[in-house]
Amino acid sequence: MKNRSMTGSVKYKGRLTDSYERRMKYFKNDWTCFFDIKKLSQRILNSNDEYIFNFVSNFCLISEFLICLLILTFGKYTEIDWSTYIQQVKIYQSGEYNYTKISGDTGPCVYPAGFLRIFSLLSSLTKDGVNIYRGQQIFAVLYLLLIFFVHKVFKATRSLPPIALIIMAFTSYRIHSIFILRLFNDGIGTIFIYIFIYLLLNESYILSLLSFSMALSIKMNALLYLPVLGLILMDKFYFIPALKYLFIIPGIILLLSYQFILSYPYDYFRQAFDFSRIFLYKWTVNWKFLNEVYFLNKTFHKSLLFFHIIVLIIFIWKFCLKEQFNFKKKVFYIIERITRTRAFGFISKNFNTNDDIVFGLLFSNFIGISFARSLHYQFYVWYYHSIPYLIFSGMKNENGEKSIFSLLFVFRCLIILLIEVCWCIFPATFWSSLLLQFCHLSIYGIVIYDRYFC
Repeated sequence: MKNRSMTGSVKYKGRLTDSYERRMKYFKNDWTCFFDIKKLSQRILNSNDEYIFNFVSNFCLISEFLICLLILTFGKYTEIDWSTYIQQVKIYQSGEYNYTKISGDTGPCVYPAGFLRIFSLLSSLTKDGVNIYRGQQIFAVLYLLLIFFVHKVFKATRSLPPIALIIMAFTSYRIHSIFILRLFNDGIGTIFIYIFIYLLLNESYILSLLSFSMALSIKMNALLYLPVLGLILMDKFYFIPALKYLFIIPGIILLLSYQFILSYPYDYFRQAFDFSRIFLYKWTVNWKFLNEVYFLNKTFHKSLLFFHIIVLIIFIWKFCLKEQFNFKKKVFYIIERITRTRAFGFISKNFNTNDDIVFGLLFSNFIGISFARSLHYQFYVWYYHSIPYLIFSGMKNENGEKSIFSLLFVFRCLIILLIEVCWCIFPATFWSSLLLQFCHLSIYGIVIYDRYFC
């Protein structure tokens, strides 16, 4: 027994030593790349290099933390909607459940009831909204939470090169402002969106849909994810089970809104879910190159909705049903998913990887944003973090982008930079809006090139 124990101990020690030596060799090899520009430029373009991705992610999180501290210390708060949010919360807390009577300095409450629930909590944490600096601190923490989940989602796809995280961290001036210096509710909705995607990737479907419902209860822009979300669930569970999962969403919305629905249901739904709301021309970022008359024209609005639907259908047909290579197989797939029959034999599923899921959701959202009737400055957070993913996730080394110095890579970076510039110009101009539309078209071109032709 003694000898066997000693032998076993020696063997274990040998295995431990070998493992330690391998780890040290791997560690040394990893660190040497930081002193070799050529090797480093290749590794930060490699979406499968987990070590570099983790290193860059941690570096960016620390950098974001320091940037938030600098903004909290030296940044100047700008009052836009925070006081209005607090005024609306006070009216609600006083017992008023008629949505038409809940308003503030900048207008009526036009968000679903989840918004009032969240900002009631924020109001209590900031002494009825008076302690604005504490509110800024809370929003800084929320911003870091968003970045954490964004990195988690992108890491799970194994499609995004680590350098994209650096670009995202240092071209986000407007996003920091939206969170920490403006305290807009859009950022909170975006946090729930990325938590929803993260949970969806981990197959926590009920929790995922709860998070999506919270996002939708704060702002309706979350609806842009719904078409592809429905397809993902149908791809996973067939039509009827998917429908059962989707019923969680209206269930949560109704639960959060029960006080208003029981009291003044018509007023609540008309105001909280008003799809015909007219946006002010002076705040638009994406259509300033149009005359105000055209901007307010209902035919223009209907045209945008029409093209949104057409492009979304094309996207679903070409990319979300990519495993079915012809019209016949696509039709068979749809019939099979709805009827749950195997009459047509085995038909491949479409959302087989995390990249399929994330790309489908983020591009569906991007399509809606690119055809939006108006984009205000705070709406930038709706899609900012998805821009690097859409631009870089389909990038292949075979495209000639083996270096950060390639022209294709520089062009991708330039698009991100130009979008940031467009959103930082205030007020928006003819040329800034036109440039933003060009950048959006470029993203379409990049996605089609990467995912369809390469």
